[in-house]
This record gives sequence, structure tokens and C-alpha cells, in this order.
Amino acid sequence: MDDFSNDSKKVKMFFFPFIAAGHLLPMIGVARAIASHSGVQVTIIATPKNVRLFQEAIDRDRENGHDIGFLTIELPNKDELDGVENFLAPVPLGLKLKVFMAVMNLKDTLKDILVEYRPDCLVSDPMHPWSLGVAEEVGVPRIVFHSSSLFWLCCEHVLWTSKPHEGLNTETEPFVLDGLPDRVEFTKKMLPHWHRQQNGFTAFFHEKQKADDNSYGVITNSFRELEYDYFDYSKNVMEKKVWMVGPVTNQHSTNNRGGGEHILKWLDLKEARSVLYVSFGTEAFLARDQFHEIARGLKASGHPFIWVARSETFTSEGDEDWFPEGFEDEMRGSNQGLVIKGWAPQVMILGHPNVGAFMTHCGWNSCLESLTNGVPVITWPITADQFFNESLLVDVVKVGFRVGNKEEMSIGDVEAKATVTRDQIEEVTRRVLEDEEEVKKIQTRVKKYAEESKKAVQQGGSSYEDIDALIHELKARNNGI
Repeated sequence: MDDFSNDSKKVKMFFFPFIAAGHLLPMIGVARAIASHSGVQVTIIATPKNVRLFQEAIDRDRENGHDIGFLTIELPNKDELDGVENFLAPVPLGLKLKVFMAVMNLKDTLKDILVEYRPDCLVSDPMHPWSLGVAEEVGVPRIVFHSSSLFWLCCEHVLWTSKPHEGLNTETEPFVLDGLPDRVEFTKKMLPHWHRQQNGFTAFFHEKQKADDNSYGVITNSFRELEYDYFDYSKNVMEKKVWMVGPVTNQHSTNNRGGGEHILKWLDLKEARSVLYVSFGTEAFLARDQFHEIARGLKASGHPFIWVARSETFTSEGDEDWFPEGFEDEMRGSNQGLVIKGWAPQVMILGHPNVGAFMTHCGWNSCLESLTNGVPVITWPITADQFFNESLLVDVVKVGFRVGNKEEMSIGDVEAKATVTRDQIEEVTRRVLEDEEEVKKIQTRVKKYAEESKKAVQQGGSSYEDIDALIHELKARNNGI
């Protein structure tokens, strides 16, 4: 990248993303959003393949006068990694662990960068907890970028500090996360695996939490109008500095990849708000039996649907037998369903007026894309933060319905099984697309959040102002004010 280090008047922010899709894409988006403001210079630390993913977008930003660039680094032992530098596509678990360990061995590389460039802050993904020690050694404040809801961070705070899930008689016994602005109820089976069992992951996520707690502050890809009570809680109870700078979604990736014309033509032939869009992200684990239940439930609902069935995410065996016999041919013949294997232009699909609901795994990026397009959700959380995001969407802001999954499934779980029945899938699909009285209330609420999300990122909006406030605080800190 170009060396901007001689521009002493600007706040220098270095971004250090993690390489999973749900982490990498939103951090790049947030870095670009911050770089669109004056008085700041943004540098993204990334490997060559990840630089190439965003080079075109960054070049456009620079043509528009934004001070943003990349600093390219190499992963250690890259010859052992089969060319893998990110998890945007499915990666075998063993290789994924090798890549993860290679990332953890970047300590010396990161230290050299911070010593040479002396940025005003390091914005790190929480999956780099070790970056706190590096930043502290050099004297650079570490700000954590969380690509999930602020609600989740508040729930995690209660789990780590109060441990209400310990000492329960069963994994299905409900318990309440006390002290939060809303009544939040969970069972142990719904919690992320690092809270349910003691292993290496538990130790890692405990270190992650400690690093977060000791960092300078938090940036989230959310907006105050959606989570104001939790913004207040994080400041006053958790005593954190928080900047909510979203929503940043993956609109640019849709534009860059093109395609999707046949999907638009298919959607154009359907009635307004009649289509269910189904997608479980890039890293979800669903069993073959679960695929069959989904297929039969969607068919029985009688409603048109688009199903992004990325079977390559779940197995190396291909898609043979993943669907009931004759299912795909029948859906093509009846024109009820469009099954997409591979990538789909999600933002474009959700923006179509004939899409009435989104059955989602509750990854935060998907949640935001549904909210910003004003589409009600059917929640099907699978792992990590997703059950918390479900609770936010269904219990707090009330923009959807649960499908009924009550069991967290760890990534790499070889015993994946069907946890939701075809009857549950049919019932909730009919409910969200047929129950006019109930759904009208949801549509009103989700439309309000869609409008507020757009205002938040515009000049004068809450997220726009938070970015300016962050830049000004870092500048004042640098000047010793």
C-alpha cells in the first residue's frame, strides 16, 4: 500500500480482521465506512488473497478521495495451508485448525507493523485476543470490532460474570439472564459450546472475553435505534466505550459478483410478499435428515420459496441423497421452489418486493440484511451468537417467529442431526405468510427499523455521528487533550 505515515494531521486507524466470512466482510465494510469521513486514514492488515477480494472496492474509495489502503502480510507456514487464507468457502476442519493456528502466530508480524507505523488505534477482531498484549506492549490502544449484536455482548457479559447456567439440573431447564433491560430466557442447550463444556475452546473464549474487557472500547455493526437499551446497559453497567457504526451490509459483494438475473425473473412472476427465502449462511452444519425435513416442510406449506442449499458446506460427499427423491424435479416442474446450490445474491433477493420472509440461521450479517430490507424473519439459530440474535429479533424487537430449534450445534459437530421437523417448518411458513393480522404488526415494526437503519448511516444519523465521535476521541487522545 502507499505509505501515508507522514500525514500527521489525520487519525491513523489500523484494522486487523479475522478470516471467517461473518467477521472479514463486515470489518472491511466498517473500515470503508469510517474512511469515508474526514480526518482519518484507514489501513487494513490482510493477506494477499484477502486484499484481492476487496482491491476493486478500495480503489473506488480512493478515487472518491477516501484515505484507505492495505498492508499486505503473509501467513506463517503458508505452504502447509493449501492456499487457504480465509473461510469464505467451505474448508475441512483439520485444515481450518491449521489456518487458525497460523493466524495466531502473527504476533511478531503485528508487533513489527505497530512499531513501524504507530497508529492511533488497532481495531481488532475479538478472535485475535492475543492482539491486546501486542498492542499494549507497543502502547497502541486496542478497540474490538464485534460483527454481532450489542445484545449478544450484554448477554455474554452476564454469562461470564454471573454464570446463571451453572448448577442446573438439566440442559433443558430454563434460566433467566438477570439484570438485562428485557427478560431473556435460555436453556443450557441453547448456549454456545464454550459455555457448556470445559475444553480448549472454553479457555480460548475466556481469554477472548478478558481481552475484550481490557480493551479501550468496542465498535459494533449495529445502530442505536435497534438496540438503544443495550447501548445504555453496555455504557452504564458494563462500563464500556461503545461506538455503534452500522448497519454495514454486503451490498458491494452482490454488485461485484453480478448474476442473479434468473432469480429476479423467477421472483417477478410471484405475488407481493409471497416468497420465503431460506439460507443458513456459509458455515452452518445441517444433517442430511434435516435437509429432507426442510424439503418436505417447504413443499407442504404450498408457498413459493428460494432455498440456498449449500450442501458442500456440510459434507465432502456431494449433494447425492441430500434431497428427497424427485424433489428438485418436482419443484422445477411446479415452479413452487427455486433451489440454489452455491452462492446467491442475498441482498438483491431480500430487496425484492415479492419476498415476504427470510428463514435464517441468525448470523448477524443476515439479520441486518433482513432488517435493512424490511423483511420479517423465521429464526433458526444453529451455533455461537445465533440464539442470542434470535432472542433479540423475536423477543425484543419482535420482527419474526421461531422455527423451534432449541439445541446449539458446534461447527465441526460430526453428530449433526435433525432438530426441526417438517411440521414445524410448514407451520411457521404458513404463519408468517398467511396470518395477516399478526404479520401486519411485524411488517410495521420491521419497516420502521428499515427506515431507521438508513437514517442511522446518513449524515446526522446516530451511526454517522458515532464514527465522527470516535475519530475526534482518538485525535484528542493523540493530542493529549
